[in-house]
Amino acid sequence: MRDDSIPAEPLATAPPASPGADSPWVSWGAVAVLLLCAQLSITDRQILSLLVDPIKRDLGLTDTQLGLLQGFAFAIVYSVAGLPIGWAVDRAPRRIILFLGVMVWSLSTAACGLARSFPALIIPRATVGAGEAAVAPVSVSLIGDLFPPQRAGLALGVYAAGFSVGSGVALALGGLIFGLFGGRPTAQLPLIGQVWTWQAVFLALGAPGVLAAFLAFAIREPPRPRRKGERGSPGVAELPLGAFIGRRWRVVALVYGGFALTTLVAYAVSGWTPAFLGRTFGWSTGRIGAVFGAVVMAGGLAGSLLGGWCIDWLHRRGREDACLLVGAVACALATPLLVGAYWLPSPGLVLLALGFGLAAAQASGPAAYASLRLIAPPHLRGRLTAGFVLVASLLGTGLGPLAVGLATDFILGDERRVGAALSIVVMAALPNAAALLALAHHAWRARAPLELT
Repeated sequence: MRDDSIPAEPLATAPPASPGADSPWVSWGAVAVLLLCAQLSITDRQILSLLVDPIKRDLGLTDTQLGLLQGFAFAIVYSVAGLPIGWAVDRAPRRIILFLGVMVWSLSTAACGLARSFPALIIPRATVGAGEAAVAPVSVSLIGDLFPPQRAGLALGVYAAGFSVGSGVALALGGLIFGLFGGRPTAQLPLIGQVWTWQAVFLALGAPGVLAAFLAFAIREPPRPRRKGERGSPGVAELPLGAFIGRRWRVVALVYGGFALTTLVAYAVSGWTPAFLGRTFGWSTGRIGAVFGAVVMAGGLAGSLLGGWCIDWLHRRGREDACLLVGAVACALATPLLVGAYWLPSPGLVLLALGFGLAAAQASGPAAYASLRLIAPPHLRGRLTAGFVLVASLLGTGLGPLAVGLATDFILGDERRVGAALSIVVMAALPNAAALLALAHHAWRARAPLELT
């Protein structure tokens, strides 16, 4: 008997909707708030990638230490905090959890701007992770309750686009702030005094989130769906978390592993490409922020929306598992583009290849969230999303930037060969991600007849 075979799952039934709960304005208004929160979270998370060399110079750090700051210093707290947050999302008002998360990471980002040593920077960097752990479980849970399956893909694509937009905004805003100070290494700020310019960037980016946190209260909580199983033989929607994973462990493990590897690539590429452009082509921080930021925004936005649209299009044609198929194809298409980009002779060609490669890779963003919606019944979505955040953070967010730093310091022995290190990491991860998602697609289709009888 298959390890993930389960009894037939009855159709969902929901309690009577609250007034306006089914209105497109209510649903898409909530998505707009979640999109903004995703954009702010990734902006505060990814700004460090633009500041690698200035921080290295002013604090005397190594590439390995910078990899830790971008990776595990954030990822360990992010992943561990996600577990109790996921538990709370399945039980408590989600907009309150979102408000607290945005407030914590925004204040922590500003606190990074006061650090003058590696230990003083790593502590608020870790606290940023604690706040941002709220975004994914809240968003997947809310969108899962606000949209029917055949329309959830595009909604998740719009939400996932916030991460691409946020990465681009982090680069563009950081470059702009550097430009405002005319390339000077220090800046004079009111009340605070003289700071390094990269500290001013952290302080400037932390403030908007404190105000944006209150937008969480503009979201109307949708009713939580409830499903009824047969008496004496509970359907999957009634199973507790441990029993559910016991029956579905193979699909859950393949989905977690496949999309965690796409996360690894995303953080490696976004974390070290600015340093690659500076070290290889001599670009200034301001130029990198403006140009690479635009590439990240354009490629990521196109990929997120196209991926979400493809999922919905396939779902309407009877492919319930469209998200797994789209994720596998996206990884396969992105691999040659991202591996080859760092070997091209001119920055224009590099950015062109990266733009198309990031568009292909980012199509896996909505696929990841739609897959969590696919495999998780409503009462477990917060916790299963938090479990995904745990795996993706430790393997992806934590290891991705660190792997590139270790490669330049200990394998290649030359910081100028960061492009080669990026190619190695991408080639090691993306083909394996495509393979795992293809296996997840096969495993899901293998169990479908058992559940649909």
